[in-house]
Amino acid sequence: MNNPAIEIPDALRPAWNRLMYRIPVKLRQKHEVLESVLLFLKLGGERLARQAIEAAKASMTLEDTQLRRQQKAEAMQRAMERLEAEILENENQEEEEDTEENDKGTDVLL
Repeated sequence: MNNPAIEIPDALRPAWNRLMYRIPVKLRQKHEVLESVLLFLKLGGERLARQAIEAAKASMTLEDTQLRRQQKAEAMQRAMERLEAEILENENQEEEEDTEENDKGTDVLL
């Protein structure tokens, strides 16, 4: 649960353990988040550290939302490109069919 690179003073260990339950797993893996939470815990206590955690969660949510929007936009772009290619292919097939029909018609007239 604890990052080995971060040393938690014994006096802060109970508060640190309580705070760890508030931090999503995704954020626990980020060393800079853990360092900032520890810094806020040292400087302002558990309440300030909780605020830092909430700010990190909000930032993570915003990043996730932006990523999802970007992925959705990319998927829409790919779908549009496929649709345009399909329309072009259908138009080419129709032109070929029209050309074949016209060629058959001239054969009959000759």
